[in-house]
Amino acid sequence: MRRTVRFVGLGLTVLAIAGCGKPGATHNRSGTADVVSAQNEDDENAVLSAPQFSAPIMLRLGGDAYQAEQQIVALNGVDPRTTYGAAYETDDFSPCSTNRQQVLDNLNPGIDIPADRVALTNALFARNIYHMDTYTIRYPNASSPGYGTSNTYYCAVITESSIRQVAGQPSSALHQPMNIQFGQRVFQAWTYRNRYTTEVPGHGEVKVFAGTFTYAIREDIPLGWFGSFGTANAKAVLNPDTGKWEVVTLDLSDPKFNM
Repeated sequence: MRRTVRFVGLGLTVLAIAGCGKPGATHNRSGTADVVSAQNEDDENAVLSAPQFSAPIMLRLGGDAYQAEQQIVALNGVDPRTTYGAAYETDDFSPCSTNRQQVLDNLNPGIDIPADRVALTNALFARNIYHMDTYTIRYPNASSPGYGTSNTYYCAVITESSIRQVAGQPSSALHQPMNIQFGQRVFQAWTYRNRYTTEVPGHGEVKVFAGTFTYAIREDIPLGWFGSFGTANAKAVLNPDTGKWEVVTLDLSDPKFNM
């Protein structure tokens, strides 16, 4: 997934589209990968510290059917209410449902990288982040047995042991909508670096850093695998008013996530 981040600050936004300037003393135009240095320069550190690259990749879970499941469990398999028949009671314990596929469709998890929603849902079950509980409820007082005398309910529930609980929170909090850290982008190598200066009205010559690099994605919750590295294209300027490097653009192309 390609994402472009543009930063605006102190009249230097002209550099977001500036592609030329005076060559600096240090640049690499070969296009070959540089060996990761033990100590990045300040301009490189500014790029790699930008939150759009350094922030954790989050997995979004929309909660589960834990509360409804507790109501079903309390019935001990029998609903004594007078009813026309089971077909009229299929929505009593939403988000548990008599339609298993509907349960899966309604989960709708999300993640901050390109991923097929159905594949992601399946991966969450395959890795036991969610599990599916099944309950059969009989209706002995159905006045019209032709409409059914029992229903089988499916309940998707988060497996408590699969997610680290926040200290001080009750276990029930694990069944509410939440965002949890899936992984992290990890810098691999610079594939191009260029340093030059350019004229900015009112500021004189301003130092510019432009570069491309590759990165891996580390999974904290193993749901699949990445068959390649991600690539990034960045530009930063040295703000002459603060003496600090500021990221102007950062394009990230995350690798394909296979599940």
